[in-house]
Amino acid sequence: MIRRLMRLLVALSVRGFFEAGWESFRRGHPAPKLLFAAASLLLVYRLGAAGAAAVEAAAAALMAASGELYWAASLEALLLIPAAWASLTSLALGAAGLHPISAAEALAIMLRWHAAGLAIAYPAATINPVDVYNAASRLAGPEKAAAVLTAYRLLPHGLTCFREALEASSTKKGAPLHAAVAAATAAVLEEAAGVVEATALRAKRPQVPVERSSKWTAAEAAATLILLLLLVLGGARPCP
Repeated sequence: MIRRLMRLLVALSVRGFFEAGWESFRRGHPAPKLLFAAASLLLVYRLGAAGAAAVEAAAAALMAASGELYWAASLEALLLIPAAWASLTSLALGAAGLHPISAAEALAIMLRWHAAGLAIAYPAATINPVDVYNAASRLAGPEKAAAVLTAYRLLPHGLTCFREALEASSTKKGAPLHAAVAAATAAVLEEAAGVVEATALRAKRPQVPVERSSKWTAAEAAATLILLLLLVLGGARPCP
């Protein structure tokens, strides 16, 4: 059961954060993405479930427009896990008499957690790592900024190795989980040196050009503007 859950989480993480959008939303400018995150978190904080619903609608519209439905489903499902956990924990505390809560309030908690997760996960999943490299290069220089591209190359590979090791161990009856983790770690470390060297050679330039998509930049800017308008119209009083 634990192996299956871990394999599912790894698969959703790789699909949600690394595999999609290279021909679409990763070409959008990072500024609207960061503003989207800030506006979304403020909406969830100040307007509660109503603000969370607005964030969900805006993110769903952007995801649907991307055409990457497999990616969208993976990211949504990944974020649903902590949201459902928060809701079920609240219900359990209520059933124990520690903090009485209704089913509607539990659903509102799940909605707010999921929307807050989307506020952070959407920009993280759609930003181009080259944009992150360029920003880090301005602040710390290209040699240190190369660690950004290195991490982005190693993370999906490491997670995939980890998932494959879990799948292989699940076919062997009684195989310990730590052996699968050790095998995955060894596989990643074996290739890490070559990846680090190759990435460092490619990241010698202070700035790397990024091909922009005006369509995606405009779409994310429009979604962010709508959220900001809702935030202004909704007032500045935090929800209880």
